[in-house]
Amino acid sequence: TVTNDRGLTLLGRLIDSLHQRRLGFFVAELLLVIAGVLIALQLDQWKETRAENVHEFEFLKKVRTDIETDVVDLTDNVKMLAAVTSFGYTAMEALEGRPCIDQCWSELVAIFQASQWIDVELNQTSYEDIKRTGLPRDMALRNELVTYYNVSDQARKISADLPRFRELIRSSIPARTQEYMWGECFSVQGRKQSLNGDCAPPPNADQSLEVITRLRANPEIRTSLTYWLSTVSILKNMLHEQVSEAETVIDDLSSFLASR
Repeated sequence: TVTNDRGLTLLGRLIDSLHQRRLGFFVAELLLVIAGVLIALQLDQWKETRAENVHEFEFLKKVRTDIETDVVDLTDNVKMLAAVTSFGYTAMEALEGRPCIDQCWSELVAIFQASQWIDVELNQTSYEDIKRTGLPRDMALRNELVTYYNVSDQARKISADLPRFRELIRSSIPARTQEYMWGECFSVQGRKQSLNGDCAPPPNADQSLEVITRLRANPEIRTSLTYWLSTVSILKNMLHEQVSEAETVIDDLSSFLASR
C-alpha cells in the first residue's frame, strides 16, 4: 500500500510537471507571438516615419529651389522698378519742364517706360503642395515659410491694380508707335524684363513732339505719374526686404535639411 501511495505521488508530480511545462511552453509561445506582432508594428511605424521623412525632405528641397529662383526674380524686379523710377523722373521733367526740341523721342520713350508694371508673384507651387500635407512638422520652419509667402501676398495686393498713369499714357500714344517701342525698346527673357531708353527712333519720330504736347495738356497724367512713382517706391522697398527674407529662409532650410 505504501508503495502504491508513493507511485501515485510520483505520478501526480509528473503530471503536474507536464502541466507546468505545457503552460510554460504556451506562455512562451504567446510571448513570442506578441513580441513578433510588436516588432512588426514597430517596423511598419519605422517604415512609415522614414517614408514621411523622405517625403518632407524632397518637398523642402523643392521649396528651397523655388525660393532660390525667387531671389533671382525678385532682384530682377527691383532692378526693373528702379529703371521705372528713373524713367519716371525723366518723364516728369518732360511733362512739367520746358517743351522738348530735339530730344522728343527719348522723352516719349521715357514716358512710355515709366508706365511699365510688374505682377509680383513668387514660385510657390511646391509650397502650396507641401502645405496641404501639413508639412513641415517643425513649427518654427513652418511659421517662417508662412511669413515669407504672406509678405509676397501684401506686395501683390499693392501691385494688383494697373496704374491709372499706364492707362492714360497708353491711350494717348499712337498704337503703331507703341508697337515699335515694344519691339525695339523692351525685351523679356524668361521672367526678366529689360527696359531700353536708348532705342533708335522710328521713321515717324517727328510726331513725338505732337504726342508729348498732348500729354502735357492733360494735368491728370502728371498727378497719376506722381502717384505711380510713390507706389513703385513702396514696392521696391518691399521686394528688397523680400530678397533678404528669401536668403534667410534658404539658409534655414539648408540647415534643416543638413540635419536630416
